[in-house]
Amino acid sequence: LWQSYAEQRLVAGQNEMQKEFQERLVEYLKKDLGDKGDGKGEEELPSAIGFQDLSPELQAELIDLQKRMSAELKPLMLEQT
Repeated sequence: LWQSYAEQRLVAGQNEMQKEFQERLVEYLKKDLGDKGDGKGEEELPSAIGFQDLSPELQAELIDLQKRMSAELKPLMLEQT
């Protein structure tokens, strides 16, 4: 039971951090597509994007997020063992 609870907390933490970054990424892509679009309507967002295609700001943010996830979620991972 305790292991299940710890796993749920871990997954919830991962999901929250990923959601935060995804929101920023979508915002960036919409702005980027808006700058390149023809102005006739909403462009479709790409289904995948490479790290090198991100702005330097988002690259740094993603690296920080990975460090934060490791630091904040590591104790929860250890609780599962």
